Amino acid sequence: MPPIAKMDNSLSSLKACKRLALSSNCIEKIAGLKGCEQLEILSLGRNQIKKLDGVEDVGETLQELWISYNLITSLKGAEKLQKLRVLYISQNLIAKLPELDPLKECKELQELLLVGNPIHVELTNAGDLREQVAGRVPWLKKLDGTPITEEERTAGAEKVG
Repeated sequence: MPPIAKMDNSLSSLKACKRLALSSNCIEKIAGLKGCEQLEILSLGRNQIKKLDGVEDVGETLQELWISYNLITSLKGAEKLQKLRVLYISQNLIAKLPELDPLKECKELQELLLVGNPIHVELTNAGDLREQVAGRVPWLKKLDGTPITEEERTAGAEKVG
């Protein structure tokens, strides 16, 4: 079977779908999710996606977004995911701290995977990746699979202000 090249409106017929896996395809853009009224887990890893535009259509139900190994440079759009608990966005192209700011609106976010992004390398080398993330998303419980400590939260709050 050839890889899927695009998400289209035929997905909207999946009204009772709770988990949708479209990983390892050639998808460039998130689309067609408007009718997926019960979608909780969306797996889009290993595609060609550049932006999170389109996720807002499942913003009221989506709890987990697995979108590692894509071409994403910004988390703009994540702020619309009111119930998001897990975001796996490793191996993308996020390079600047302000690109994480939309996560400040994801009040349910507990777990974030950022490893493999340019920002991860830069801030890990500077020694304050975990503090910078904890300062922006103080309710986060795990970053890159490791629990965030109270010390990291406190130091992060001081750095981010």
